[in-house]
Amino acid sequence: MYNNKYIYLYYNIIKANTDERRWEDCDVYVARTRKRCDGVMGDFVKYYNGAFCEAGNLGKESPIVLGGWHARVVYLKKYGKYLMSSSLARPKRDGGMVNHIMEVRESEDMLHWSAPVQLTREGELFGGHYMGLYNNGTQNQTNVIEGDTAVILTNGNGTDVTRYEVELRS
Repeated sequence: MYNNKYIYLYYNIIKANTDERRWEDCDVYVARTRKRCDGVMGDFVKYYNGAFCEAGNLGKESPIVLGGWHARVVYLKKYGKYLMSSSLARPKRDGGMVNHIMEVRESEDMLHWSAPVQLTREGELFGGHYMGLYNNGTQNQTNVIEGDTAVILTNGNGTDVTRYEVELRS
């Protein structure tokens, strides 16, 4: 069921070792606010210990996905599920954190996610620094995928956006 009552904000918290000048963790968190019809933005509430219960500013939060960078969530209308795409975020030997590998996870409630599946293209791991799954049409919302086709948009800092057409398979 597509949620029409709230706006969800997925965000990262990066944990860094300042002495060694390197990232140690990068996880995905979520906050939400009620949709309003009066033109005023409501307060965001963070997800913490199993509930949306902490203030958006200075409140506590619990990660919903470990090791994800720039998560994007779409609703798969045909399947009645949500799909999160993100880049794998795990420390690399060169000191970096973002691995250019796209991972997807599915969920029925936008909070509890399956184990990640790493995508491949022509037999090689596929991804980029920034990427996301989108509706492939020119109508409707970009975060609602009606059928089995979609697009992945990917790019890096200061690079062109590349578009890949994909077919979703259950």
